[in-house]
Amino acid sequence: MRVEEQIVVVKERSIPYTHIQNNARKVCFMFSGAAYTYNKPLLYYSTMIALENHFDVVHIHYSYTEEELSQPLEQFVELIVGDVKPVVTEVLTKNKYEETIFIGKSLGTIPIIQEFLKDNDFATSKMVLLTPLLKRQQLFDSLPRSKGDIFIAIGTQDPHYIPEKIEALRNIPSIYLQELEGANHSLDIEGFDTRESLSFLYSTMESLNHFLREG
Repeated sequence: MRVEEQIVVVKERSIPYTHIQNNARKVCFMFSGAAYTYNKPLLYYSTMIALENHFDVVHIHYSYTEEELSQPLEQFVELIVGDVKPVVTEVLTKNKYEETIFIGKSLGTIPIIQEFLKDNDFATSKMVLLTPLLKRQQLFDSLPRSKGDIFIAIGTQDPHYIPEKIEALRNIPSIYLQELEGANHSLDIEGFDTRESLSFLYSTMESLNHFLREG
C-alpha cells in the first residue's frame, strides 16, 4: 500500500488530499464533516472497510471559516463543489479506475447530494451518506432523484432526523436506510454510553460492508 499527499490549486485555493493506493481498480472518495475528520471513528473505519473491499481511498482535506459555513446553501454548495470536484477529476484522469464510490459525513454529504449524485458520469456509483443534513429541504429533495444506490445512516436523536422525511426515504427502493435508536449526530449515545456507542459503530460498519459488497 502506498500513501501519497497531493495538492490541487483551484482559483488560488490549495486543496490537499491523501491518496491511499491499494493497487485497486476501484476508488472511494471521502468527504469529512466540518469538525468530523478522517481520524474519527466513522470515517476511520469507513476507510478501513473500503480498503478491505479492494478500493483505493482519497481523503479530501478542505476547511472553512465560520463565515463561509454560514453562507446560504447555494453559495456554500458552489464553494465546496468547487474545492472537491477538481480533486475527483484529477484522480480519475491520472488513474484508470473501473468503479467509483463516494462516502460523506454530515457537511461532506453536501457535494455528494448536490453534485455527484446528479452527475450522469456517476449514475451507477454507490453513495454513502453518514448523518446527512436532512433539515436542508434542498438536500432532501435531491435524494429521490438518484439513479444509483444510496446508503444512509442516521440516529433518531440527530437534529436532522425528521420522522416524516425518514418515512419518505424508507419508501425509495434505491435507498438503504439504517436508523440507530437514540444515536446523535456522531452516531454516539450521549451520556458516555461506550458500549452502546461501539455497538452502533459496529452495526454501521457491518451495514456499510454489506452495501459495498452487494451488486
